[in-house]
Amino acid sequence: MSHSLDTFKFIDVLIAFDVDEILKKNNNSLGTEPDKATSLGNDPDSVYMITPLADAADGYSQGSVQGVYQGEAGSNLLLKANVDDVIYWRTVSLTYTESYKCFLYRFKAITRNLLGEVSYHTENVNEPYPVQGWPDNNSVKAEQRADYWAQATVLASGQETYAFVVAVYDRHAQLKGYVTWDAYLTINNR
Repeated sequence: MSHSLDTFKFIDVLIAFDVDEILKKNNNSLGTEPDKATSLGNDPDSVYMITPLADAADGYSQGSVQGVYQGEAGSNLLLKANVDDVIYWRTVSLTYTESYKCFLYRFKAITRNLLGEVSYHTENVNEPYPVQGWPDNNSVKAEQRADYWAQATVLASGQETYAFVVAVYDRHAQLKGYVTWDAYLTINNR
C-alpha cells in the first residue's frame, strides 16, 4: 500500500522470486558469495517486481513489447515517483514459501544513480493469520514476525540499470546462495 504525505510519498515495491525455477535452472547450486552471485541474466523470467497501480507508470502490464519494455510484474520496473519520494523494497519467494526466504542484499546503479543511499531495516510486527478451521470458524490470531525491507529516496527521474543481489535461504536458515540480475528502473514524475 502506498502512503502519501503533502511533500513526498512512500512507494512499495514487492520483488517476487520463483525460487524453484531458479534452483532448477542452476542445478540446485547458487553462488555462495555476494560478489560471485549466480546471474539470472538481464531479463530473467523468474523475477517479478510489483507495485500498486497508482505507482506503476505503465499500469498493470509488461509494457509495449514483452521482455523489452516491462512495466509491471517483470524483472524491470517503471514507477511514477517524484524527487524525495521514498521507495520500500520487499522480497518474497513464490514457490515453497515455507521452504525458502529471499532477502535483498544490495542493489547499485551501474552509472547514474536515481536513488539516494539504500538502508536496510528489520522490524518485528504483529501479523494476523487464519487459525485451523478457517474460513468456517472465521477465527484469526496474530503473532510476531520479522518484516525486512530496503528503502531509498528518489533523487531524480530517468532510467538506470541497477545490479540487484538477493540472498536465498532455506527453511533451516541455511544460505542456499546469492542470485543477481540487472534490472532497468524507470522513474517518471507523477
